[in-house]
Amino acid sequence: MTYEYHPKYPRQKLREVVQKYLQQLAILRRETNCDVSFVQDGRPGTPTARGWLLEGVGPDGAPQRYLLMRDGDVWREAAPPAGKEPPTWLGEPDDDIVSLLAKSLGNARLGGTGFLAAEEQNSIVAADRRTGQMTYQGHERRQADD
Repeated sequence: MTYEYHPKYPRQKLREVVQKYLQQLAILRRETNCDVSFVQDGRPGTPTARGWLLEGVGPDGAPQRYLLMRDGDVWREAAPPAGKEPPTWLGEPDDDIVSLLAKSLGNARLGGTGFLAAEEQNSIVAADRRTGQMTYQGHERRQADD
Protein backbone atom coordinates (compact mmCIF):
# COMPACT_ATOMS: atom_id res chain seq x y z
CA MET A 1 0.00 0.00 0.00
CA THR A 2 1.39 3.38 -0.95
CA TYR A 3 0.43 6.59 0.68
CA GLU A 4 0.69 9.91 -1.07
CA TYR A 5 0.24 13.10 0.87
CA HIS A 6 -1.67 15.83 -0.92
CA PRO A 7 -2.18 19.04 1.05
CA LYS A 8 -5.65 20.57 0.96
CA TYR A 9 -4.17 23.94 -0.04
CA PRO A 10 -1.01 23.13 -2.02
CA ARG A 11 0.01 26.72 -2.80
CA GLN A 12 -0.29 27.68 0.87
CA LYS A 13 1.77 24.63 1.87
CA LEU A 14 4.52 25.60 -0.60
CA ARG A 15 4.67 29.10 0.81
CA GLU A 16 4.76 27.75 4.36
CA VAL A 17 7.70 25.43 3.55
CA VAL A 18 9.64 28.17 1.73
CA GLN A 19 9.05 30.82 4.38
CA LYS A 20 10.27 28.49 7.14
CA TYR A 21 13.39 27.87 5.05
CA LEU A 22 13.92 31.61 4.54
CA GLN A 23 13.57 32.19 8.30
CA GLN A 24 16.39 29.73 8.85
CA LEU A 25 18.50 31.46 6.19
CA ALA A 26 17.94 34.76 7.98
CA ILE A 27 19.21 33.23 11.21
CA LEU A 28 22.31 32.09 9.30
CA ARG A 29 22.64 35.66 7.93
CA ARG A 30 22.28 34.67 4.27
CA GLU A 31 21.21 37.53 2.04
CA THR A 32 19.37 37.62 -1.26
CA ASN A 33 21.63 36.90 -4.21
CA CYS A 34 19.55 37.53 -7.33
CA ASP A 35 17.79 40.43 -9.06
CA VAL A 36 14.36 39.60 -10.47
CA SER A 37 12.57 41.31 -13.32
CA PHE A 38 9.11 40.30 -14.46
CA VAL A 39 7.92 40.04 -18.05
CA GLN A 40 5.39 42.77 -18.79
CA ASP A 41 3.74 43.16 -22.20
CA GLY A 42 5.99 40.47 -23.65
CA ARG A 43 9.31 42.03 -22.66
CA PRO A 44 11.28 42.05 -19.42
CA GLY A 45 11.22 45.13 -17.27
CA THR A 46 13.91 46.48 -15.02
CA PRO A 47 14.74 44.40 -11.92
CA THR A 48 12.15 45.20 -9.28
CA ALA A 49 12.68 42.49 -6.66
CA ARG A 50 15.38 40.42 -5.00
CA GLY A 51 15.30 36.70 -4.23
CA TRP A 52 17.40 33.71 -3.30
CA LEU A 53 18.73 31.71 -6.24
CA LEU A 54 19.48 28.05 -5.44
CA GLU A 55 21.24 25.70 -7.81
CA GLY A 56 20.25 22.07 -7.50
CA VAL A 57 20.09 18.85 -9.47
CA GLY A 58 16.85 17.39 -10.81
CA PRO A 59 15.81 13.74 -10.60
CA ASP A 60 17.39 12.99 -13.98
CA GLY A 61 20.70 14.56 -12.92
CA ALA A 62 20.12 17.74 -14.91
CA PRO A 63 20.95 21.02 -13.18
CA GLN A 64 18.00 23.13 -12.08
CA ARG A 65 17.72 26.57 -10.57
CA TYR A 66 15.11 27.68 -8.08
CA LEU A 67 14.32 31.29 -7.29
CA LEU A 68 12.73 31.79 -3.88
CA MET A 69 10.80 35.00 -3.22
CA ARG A 70 10.12 36.53 0.21
CA ASP A 71 6.40 35.71 -0.01
CA GLY A 72 7.11 32.01 -0.57
CA ASP A 73 6.69 31.77 -4.33
CA VAL A 74 9.17 29.56 -6.21
CA TRP A 75 10.33 29.91 -9.84
CA ARG A 76 11.89 26.75 -11.30
CA GLU A 77 13.98 26.57 -14.42
CA ALA A 78 16.11 23.79 -15.83
CA ALA A 79 19.54 24.52 -17.26
CA PRO A 80 19.40 25.16 -21.04
CA PRO A 81 20.87 21.86 -22.31
CA ALA A 82 18.34 19.79 -20.38
CA GLY A 83 15.52 22.32 -20.36
CA LYS A 84 12.67 19.98 -21.28
CA GLU A 85 10.20 21.79 -19.05
CA PRO A 86 9.59 25.48 -19.54
CA PRO A 87 10.43 27.70 -16.55
CA THR A 88 7.41 28.13 -14.35
CA TRP A 89 6.10 29.18 -10.93
CA LEU A 90 5.48 26.15 -8.75
CA GLY A 91 1.91 25.67 -7.61
CA GLU A 92 2.64 23.09 -4.93
CA PRO A 93 5.61 21.59 -3.13
CA ASP A 94 7.24 18.62 -4.80
CA ASP A 95 9.92 16.19 -3.68
CA ASP A 96 12.66 18.02 -5.59
CA ILE A 97 12.21 21.41 -3.92
CA VAL A 98 11.60 20.00 -0.43
CA SER A 99 14.71 17.82 -0.52
CA LEU A 100 16.82 20.64 -2.00
CA LEU A 101 15.76 23.02 0.78
CA ALA A 102 16.65 20.45 3.46
CA LYS A 103 20.04 19.74 1.89
CA SER A 104 20.68 23.45 1.46
CA LEU A 105 20.04 24.18 5.14
CA GLY A 106 22.29 21.33 6.21
CA ASN A 107 25.07 22.60 3.96
CA ALA A 108 24.67 26.20 5.17
CA ARG A 109 24.72 25.14 8.83
CA LEU A 110 28.02 23.37 8.25
CA GLY A 111 29.55 26.54 6.79
CA GLY A 112 28.95 25.80 3.11
CA THR A 113 27.24 27.94 0.50
CA GLY A 114 23.84 26.35 1.08
CA PHE A 115 23.67 25.79 -2.69
CA LEU A 116 23.10 29.52 -3.15
CA ALA A 117 24.39 30.67 -6.53
CA ALA A 118 27.39 32.97 -6.54
CA GLU A 119 26.16 36.56 -6.68
CA GLU A 120 28.17 37.63 -9.72
CA GLN A 121 25.64 39.03 -12.17
CA ASN A 122 22.69 36.90 -11.00
CA SER A 123 19.57 38.08 -12.73
CA ILE A 124 16.39 36.18 -13.56
CA VAL A 125 13.62 37.16 -15.93
CA ALA A 126 10.42 35.49 -14.72
CA ALA A 127 6.84 35.46 -15.95
CA ASP A 128 4.51 37.71 -14.01
CA ARG A 129 3.21 35.70 -11.06
CA ARG A 130 -0.22 37.26 -11.21
CA THR A 131 -1.11 35.84 -14.64
CA GLY A 132 -1.23 32.22 -13.44
CA GLN A 133 -3.25 32.86 -10.32
CA MET A 134 -7.01 32.60 -10.30
CA THR A 135 -8.60 35.30 -8.21
CA TYR A 136 -11.74 34.78 -6.17
CA GLN A 137 -14.60 35.75 -8.41
CA GLY A 138 -17.22 35.87 -5.68
CA HIS A 139 -20.97 35.54 -6.01
CA GLU A 140 -21.06 37.54 -9.25
CA ARG A 141 -19.56 34.54 -11.08
CA ARG A 142 -22.76 32.52 -10.62
CA GLN A 143 -24.96 35.36 -11.75
CA ALA A 144 -22.89 35.90 -14.91
CA ASP A 145 -23.27 32.23 -15.97
CA ASP A 146 -27.08 32.36 -15.94
